[in-house]
Amino acid sequence: MNKDWTEDMRQRNYNIDVLKGLAILSVILLHTLPWSIRFRVGAPYHIWQAVPLFMVLVGYNFAKSAQVKGRERLGQLYQGKLIWRRLVKIIQPFVLVMLVRLLLELVLDQKLDLANFLTDLFLGDIDFGGYYIPIMVQSIFLNPILYWLIRQKPKQNTLLLLVLSFGLDWGLNLVGLPGGLYRILIVRYLFAIVLGMWLALAEDKVQLKWLLVLAGLSLVYITGVYYFDLTTPLETYWQAQHGPAYFWTLLLVFLGLHAYQAKPDHWLGRPLIWLGQSSYPIFLSQMLYFWLMSQLTSPSNLGLALIFNLIICVFLGKSLEKFTQT
Repeated sequence: MNKDWTEDMRQRNYNIDVLKGLAILSVILLHTLPWSIRFRVGAPYHIWQAVPLFMVLVGYNFAKSAQVKGRERLGQLYQGKLIWRRLVKIIQPFVLVMLVRLLLELVLDQKLDLANFLTDLFLGDIDFGGYYIPIMVQSIFLNPILYWLIRQKPKQNTLLLLVLSFGLDWGLNLVGLPGGLYRILIVRYLFAIVLGMWLALAEDKVQLKWLLVLAGLSLVYITGVYYFDLTTPLETYWQAQHGPAYFWTLLLVFLGLHAYQAKPDHWLGRPLIWLGQSSYPIFLSQMLYFWLMSQLTSPSNLGLALIFNLIICVFLGKSLEKFTQT
């Protein structure tokens, strides 16, 4: 065990890393399974919760960090160096992955479509999760004001932001915002971030019985939109990736944080922690990998494909992480 890992052990909440590890495994599994199988295995209740879970943790981690470092005023939360550091952390590896994709397109197609590349780069117009990067960039600028509001009046402003997020989501659907633009807007994940911040601020006051009730209502919503063609005023393509579903996601996060204590020396905990600490570079790498496989061929055997996809995506993600660090 190296020195960095040992020092890290004293500071990290490894349950968060385990949750991220499970979420990134879910992303790879989701992009491996055919649509028909996803519904048969109940994917909307678990592996389809991967990105909402990431977004809840975005809010949770931001709030915990602000608490620990005593950042209370908007000026402290919007420090330029903090914003810049977070932007670099998100954008730098993404640009690198996109440059690799550009080279691969040149090799495969024998041509260079620079306009298309720039569109993909700035708008996240990429399959297999490309929308996630512009949404993360937006969260960097929104997190401080969201945290500041929730910290003032946790219950009241969380409810207010719930109503606001629903209203924005409904309004964008009402005006017929193009799907290509909607997919890269943070609106549908706004309440997931808010719930993460609320949990960080009120963690010792959460009443599980009420959380179970709210999560049950979310399950009804998720089941309705995925399995019974339930129609709502909200956008339909993303189905349960909307505010009403996120109490279920919150319950998953809450249980993941409190149901057990993750240990980095445990035979199961360590690999999940190892994956979770590299979840973002692995996410970027799976985007590149699955795009490349869509241009070529992949194993026809589902079990073999899953193992192959998992190994390659993790290897590429870890390599990307090491490269960007050096």
